[in-house]
Amino acid sequence: MGQFHCEPPLSQMLEDPLTRALMESDGVDPRELRELLSEARQRIAAAEPTDWRRR
Repeated sequence: MGQFHCEPPLSQMLEDPLTRALMESDGVDPRELRELLSEARQRIAAAEPTDWRRR
């Protein structure tokens, strides 16, 4: 049987040395990116219906 491969969690991807090097070369501040992603997650959660199974 083949192995099942999943994407790593975002937190793990953001700690990857290659990702960090690319972010640094692009001028991306890791703290600002984490804050932006956290805000986006909160907005998405607030916009979702409370009982999504009834849709």
